[in-house]
Amino acid sequence: MGALSSFRFFVFAQVYPDSDFPVMLTQRHSTILKLVVESHIAHGGAVGSQAVREQARLNLSSATIRNAMSELEVMGYLTQPHTSAGRIPTDRGFRFYVDALLERDPLGNGTKCRILEACEKGGMDLPATLHQISREVADLTHQACLVLPPDMKNAILERIHFIRLEGRQGVRGSKIVALLVSHSGQLQNRILTLEESYTQKELDAIGRSLSRRLKGLTLKEARQQLAEEVASGEQDYRDLQKKLLEGAVGPWSEGAGLIVNGHLNLLSPDDLTGSGRLLDVLAEIEEKKKYIDLLDHCLRANGVQLFIGSESELSREGGCAMVACKFTGPENLLSGTLGVLGPTRLDYSYVIPLVEFTVLALSGLLSSGVTPAEMVERPES
Repeated sequence: MGALSSFRFFVFAQVYPDSDFPVMLTQRHSTILKLVVESHIAHGGAVGSQAVREQARLNLSSATIRNAMSELEVMGYLTQPHTSAGRIPTDRGFRFYVDALLERDPLGNGTKCRILEACEKGGMDLPATLHQISREVADLTHQACLVLPPDMKNAILERIHFIRLEGRQGVRGSKIVALLVSHSGQLQNRILTLEESYTQKELDAIGRSLSRRLKGLTLKEARQQLAEEVASGEQDYRDLQKKLLEGAVGPWSEGAGLIVNGHLNLLSPDDLTGSGRLLDVLAEIEEKKKYIDLLDHCLRANGVQLFIGSESELSREGGCAMVACKFTGPENLLSGTLGVLGPTRLDYSYVIPLVEFTVLALSGLLSSGVTPAEMVERPES
């Protein structure tokens, strides 16, 4: 009788989520919650006691499982839709599952190769690489992939090139490609328009001069040095040299915009299309600010970050989740974030290791300029 009384008190304590009691579940509750969550992730819809019993071949009656599911509902881990006798996980249920019950699937070599190939397709052009990676991750997960690129003002300069584009005959002025090469070999380019025309020889000389003086500085430091030298007259800048440097360095001192791919994948899950939530999510993706703020938060955190449902205000109506993690370059000077956005019933056992591997590959690319091929097991020859 004593054991039964303590069990009843334990369940009663869970009725008050704001109480000081630790959130604990019995082994039976944990097992049943795990089965309900995984069945809901795999098939959608409410999960009944008979389905749980058949799925795990539990040596428990349907009535016993049903009672345990009712207790999990009282604790706030499950809820019962109006139209079904089964249950679905709440945001709290998903959170407990991910934090305490999740078993990660090993990432296959085929998936790893697709990520590494996406890194290589972009070459050393970082924006192109991030777009390619975002498309690949969206395709692999069938969800939306969001990337917050690194703020290039922290990129360490290695050299600067200026390349003259051939203009149309009879048209005054020059279009110049400013090509910045970072210490890790990443490329950034910007097209500049000047009123005067200049030869490639003049542009090469200016590029060599600026590279010697600015090598080892970040873009932010280079911009500051330029402003100080112009103000003090320390350097005898010609008008062309000043225009080229301001045009090349200035625009990249600001952070790049959010990269989004696969947002149309969100049209398929019934979790979102069954209500007005889909329109909210798509509108907020278009607005971008909310997701930029969430991804920016990840820059100050270590490891994978999970935002589930209402706990993160991902959408006004809830029902969404995002798995995100930062990727970093040398000495953490360049940092960005990659996230996968979808319904709360994301396949976390697959998405989490995929995000981890992808940011590891991107970090290797930023740090050394090469993708870590040793991350994929090669068959013995």
